[in-house]
Amino acid sequence: MTDETSANIGVLFVHGIGSQQPGATLRGFGGPLIESVGRWLGEGNVERTAPSRPSDGPEHERLRIADGDREIEVLAAESCWADTVRRPSYFALLAWLCTAVPFLVTRGLDTGLRRTNRTIDKQLTRPDDRAARPRSALGAVRILGLTAVRLLQNVVVVVVSLASLVLLFVFGAFGLSWWLRRLPGIVVSYVGDSYALLRDDGSAAAMTERVRRDLSWLQKRVGPAPVVVVAHSQGAEVVRRVLSRRDAPPVAALVTFGSGIEKLDAVDRLRHSLGRSLLAFATRIGSVAALALAVVAAVDGRPWWWIVVLGAIAFASLTAARALLRSIVGAEYDATRLGVGPSQVTRWTDLYATSDPVSEGALPLGSLGSSREIVNRRLIFTDHTSYWQNVEAFRAAVAVEIARAVRWWDEIAEPARIVEAATERARRVWWLVGARWIAVAGAVTVWLALGRGALAGVGLAAGALVVAFAAEVAWRKWSNRYTDAEYRERAARQLTTV
Repeated sequence: MTDETSANIGVLFVHGIGSQQPGATLRGFGGPLIESVGRWLGEGNVERTAPSRPSDGPEHERLRIADGDREIEVLAAESCWADTVRRPSYFALLAWLCTAVPFLVTRGLDTGLRRTNRTIDKQLTRPDDRAARPRSALGAVRILGLTAVRLLQNVVVVVVSLASLVLLFVFGAFGLSWWLRRLPGIVVSYVGDSYALLRDDGSAAAMTERVRRDLSWLQKRVGPAPVVVVAHSQGAEVVRRVLSRRDAPPVAALVTFGSGIEKLDAVDRLRHSLGRSLLAFATRIGSVAALALAVVAAVDGRPWWWIVVLGAIAFASLTAARALLRSIVGAEYDATRLGVGPSQVTRWTDLYATSDPVSEGALPLGSLGSSREIVNRRLIFTDHTSYWQNVEAFRAAVAVEIARAVRWWDEIAEPARIVEAATERARRVWWLVGARWIAVAGAVTVWLALGRGALAGVGLAAGALVVAFAAEVAWRKWSNRYTDAEYRERAARQLTTV
């Protein structure tokens, strides 16, 4: 390796929500991502040193990535801000959750609903004529189907949100706060960190100061060499705040994935308009109630107009709630809200998974870069935490950004072989989705055949979960064979052709 103070590029990894320990980010996804750069460029060309942590800086390691006659020295570091968060008392967190859960949970689960809304909007709007009307009879049928999907998606979101509130009150009433604090999931890791950023000015300042300090340390160590920042989830918002307050030197590239930037902005705006926000949530509950009454009316054999009227009320209520929420949050996230320009970052790449509940979709980056959708697992429970397992679409994208920063790849477009690999992965994931639906459909069919008993339903639900889990394991092994084949074929060899 070269002199300790020299490097061709610096890469800073910033973690998201959770209780990460120092070094965990660098080991968990920092190292694998950097190593993927070498693997995409060919086998056996990555040399690594053991991680170290100086007293004046973050944990880091040095890597050498070689490709034929060329090589780069990478100084990879992490910025661990988890220990700067002051955890709120249980009752302070509970009080905040009572007003935040309707927005945090619904906003997290509303990804599919918002996409359905956007699809309906496109169906209703012609490119050459903004008048809202279907393009054809087939288009009208599709809109009716999407409307039904929209109503059902709202039911799921509202039920989960209300159930979350009930559980929180139960925990508080029975003194189970000690158990709640130990939950590694949404309540502490997600909501607790969000609480700290949005409500605790001291914690928010400490988070941004930690990332600012680590970024400055890295830029000082690499000197004039480019710096790439890779940030996940809430870490993307922390980095955005850091960059928005500094003018120079700009980072060469920023890669955000599963970004919480837009969601945190939306939740903050909703909580600052609490009355209207709660009214919108109550209106959504009214939509669910009307839809439930329509189902009851159909089962009881009521006149057809009962069902039509109740369905219309459900639709109108959900539409009114959407209009009210848009008046608070805004129809679309505006690029001016980012507060980041060319003097802070030269190029920004944002990646979001199809079913990631944290990401709000594409960020409006404008001339700074691009925001695009990738396919992880198409599962809301895992898409946010499985990016670094996605070699073809995610790791390859990071590899390209590092290659661009050191001028190994000067094109704006992605290398064709990487695009093909990501497309093939997306096709493979549909097989996984199909296996899940087969497990669910099979369980429902057997349950109906057995007479719909409650005990049978519980047993079949458990069986469906086991089958779905087995399908996930089998799919992963099958998919990894393709990934290894891509590596062996030097899938992104175009990266070396400038």
